[in-house]
Amino acid sequence: MSSALASRTKKFFELLLAAAPKVKEYESTGSLIDQLIDNILEESLELDEAGIEKFKSRIFEEFVDWNEVRLVSADRLVPYFGTEAAGVYCRKALQALLNKIFSRSGSLDYQFLMDFESEDLEDYLAGIMEMNEGTRKRLLLRVFKKRVSPISTDHEIIFEKAEIEVALGDDVKNVIAEIEPLDLERLQLLLDKILGENGEVEPGLLIQPEDFKSITLNRILKKL
Repeated sequence: MSSALASRTKKFFELLLAAAPKVKEYESTGSLIDQLIDNILEESLELDEAGIEKFKSRIFEEFVDWNEVRLVSADRLVPYFGTEAAGVYCRKALQALLNKIFSRSGSLDYQFLMDFESEDLEDYLAGIMEMNEGTRKRLLLRVFKKRVSPISTDHEIIFEKAEIEVALGDDVKNVIAEIEPLDLERLQLLLDKILGENGEVEPGLLIQPEDFKSITLNRILKKL
């Protein structure tokens, strides 16, 4: 790739990081299962820490543990997750993750997850069809502290708008390799925000750069 494109790529990431939200270093004394579940709840249902604890308190008034939640029908979980798209996705992703872990050892023993290398763990989570790519990357970055690209397939439209090729992007890979995991998490949060700002298309649909609108992205592109 040309030095001009490499320079543009680096500059674009610098501008993205400058605009990315601040996040606290993720620390939890809870089990890995709780950390995984908390992040799925936070992302899907947009719950803060207090909201997550309230949600879990409610659900455990009826169910003994996460293993029981894994087994019950969707209808029984509607009072907790609702019927809106975000709640349905959250419930499906959560149950699918628990079932995936259970299938390995006949229990919710998750220690084997800690032995995976980054690519193997990403492949393992990719086998959960009910979990979208953005959620997988969040778990890899935030819970497992794996250095993975924060760019999901849905995000590629953002880079195409900036005239930066992601699919062939050695420049992109080189820049990402130098970014700390906490900043990679910040990048994903910003890219998700930009994608949600379009207001006209849902993530996962094929759209053209000229159809894509985002106030935040336009501000960044003006500085590029």
